[in-house]
Amino acid sequence: MGATSDHGDPMADLDQDGIANSIEHALGKNDTDGGEGGSVMEVGVQNFSVNEITNNFLVIFFRRKITADDVSDVPQIGSDLTNWLSDQSAIFIVSQVNSNDGLSLVTYRSAQPFDPELNEGFFFRLAVSEK
Repeated sequence: MGATSDHGDPMADLDQDGIANSIEHALGKNDTDGGEGGSVMEVGVQNFSVNEITNNFLVIFFRRKITADDVSDVPQIGSDLTNWLSDQSAIFIVSQVNSNDGLSLVTYRSAQPFDPELNEGFFFRLAVSEK
């Protein structure tokens, strides 16, 4: 299956699950099985020690299809839904662990610590595009 999938338009949603074909391809989902289940990504808060100081950071986890080299998936963070950042001043990769099913579990975290009392309105998204 290519970035446009074997089923045509990369922005189409053949299985009516709310996820475009190109995103399903990048993440190893089946674009014809709307009942496949499972989330596309998960977002949360996790402790990390940076420079010997432990803080909470926003994290995003998703599964990436290892052989989907015809698409690019870039996690982005923003304080509103208009301006998105993906460089290391805002977000960077923590780990990528390959599994035996052709997918890898990828974890990114925010570059800056997160305090829910001080930081309101942080958002993550996964931008998927054809190469």
